[in-house]
Amino acid sequence: MKFIKQKQFLIILFVLVTCFPIFLHLGAIPVRMYDEARLAINAYEMSESGNCIVTTFENEPDMWNTKPPLMIWLQVLFIKWIGIGELAIRLPSAIAAFLTCILLFWFSAKYLRSYLIGLFAVVVLVSSQGYIDVHVVRTGDYDSLLVLFTTFSSLIFFIFLEYNKKTKYLYLFTAGIILGVLTKGIAGLLLMPVYFIYLLVRKDAIKLFKNKHLYFNVLIFILIVSGYYVLREYYNPGYIQAVVKNELFSRYFETIEGHKHESWFYFKQLKDWQFTPWVYIFPLGLASGFLSKDKLIKKFAGYSFLLVIIYFIIISFGQTKLVWYAIPTFPFLALSVALVISGIRNLIGILFLRFNDFYKSLVAFIIVVLFSFAPYNKIIQKVLKPKEYSWDAEFYETGYYLKSAVKNDIPLNGYILIHNGYYAHNLFYVNILHDKGNDIQITHDFKNIISGKYIVHQAEVKEYIENNYNYVLIDEIKNIRFYKITESNENGN
Repeated sequence: MKFIKQKQFLIILFVLVTCFPIFLHLGAIPVRMYDEARLAINAYEMSESGNCIVTTFENEPDMWNTKPPLMIWLQVLFIKWIGIGELAIRLPSAIAAFLTCILLFWFSAKYLRSYLIGLFAVVVLVSSQGYIDVHVVRTGDYDSLLVLFTTFSSLIFFIFLEYNKKTKYLYLFTAGIILGVLTKGIAGLLLMPVYFIYLLVRKDAIKLFKNKHLYFNVLIFILIVSGYYVLREYYNPGYIQAVVKNELFSRYFETIEGHKHESWFYFKQLKDWQFTPWVYIFPLGLASGFLSKDKLIKKFAGYSFLLVIIYFIIISFGQTKLVWYAIPTFPFLALSVALVISGIRNLIGILFLRFNDFYKSLVAFIIVVLFSFAPYNKIIQKVLKPKEYSWDAEFYETGYYLKSAVKNDIPLNGYILIHNGYYAHNLFYVNILHDKGNDIQITHDFKNIISGKYIVHQAEVKEYIENNYNYVLIDEIKNIRFYKITESNENGN
């Protein structure tokens, strides 16, 4: 009875600990400029057109974002269910994060035989600044969903080799790989070298290659994954060539969009902010795992360490480096840190010989709470009062205004929003305003302006208008100006 009550308490605590960082104020900040905005437009247009094979941007086949559309399909489902908005775009990421936490808790409870390790792993994960952040859990990007499937595949692979070699686990592993590829293309395969190396270490490679079900799984993978790519190519000629250019070579062998960093970039990010303070406990967790008397915990410590190191080597050799590329390792970093529970329990057993398992767990739980309070509280403050990074604050002023216009039904009929450059993050709100009956347009061309009403935020555009046109300043909100332009002045001919 006491064990059942402990179990129920830890499950309730798990739900509370995970839900606040993941779901609290999820729609507070406007849609982000790059991947999230692109996916948001893809999803909006797919929900309007009904074309679930070819993703589009401004109603043309999208040959820039060439990844498969699983994430977009999920966003479309939420658009249909709750309506267009930030929540519909971000809920797939948030739910994927919650399911990832369930995976860690389930794996720890069932296979590592410790609910406390599972709870601590989840606390570590959701108190990691790099995980509960934009472009991962808190926005509608690919990475949170990708992490769910890479974590699932990796845990199932370990279970298959070390715990139960039933063929169903091989099929589950393949399902995870397929879903990962349908989420983010080649990124869903980046852990394959880890699995192969672990097979060699375990000396199970020959045995697996003799298993006929391996080849059935390979066939299933090829049929489903290539099936989508071939179908997309049929309806969107040139798609596969764009995939090869965008995903297979350019990002790994070339630096794109200025994202060139030193070889130790990912390790430095972990230490500086993404995984603090847990990065300092990671070695203790691994040591506890390696020294554990439980053979499965010892093996998992080795597997987790191998996965993290090999994956970091793979992405560190890539020429394009972005902080979120390291996120698939975070669940395993968290589990590795949580293995310190095993070491704490053993130490308590040595220091306090009369303590039974309940008291060992209680002391370990108290230590976990003390260690976790500060980083978890920092994350809660981060999501409770979402703030823009200093370098983004001014840039997203238009997004906040348009978001407010959608919420408060601010009439913007007849206005043209000018944004010089890529404007997907603003186009998302313009589309919603259209649906609400506002006749507002958007353009990036600010040098061929005709008479009319304009919304402008960028300094260079405001300067050009004020130097070259006769205008009336209708309103000004922070750095956003509302102009009524009558004609070109003498400077603008």
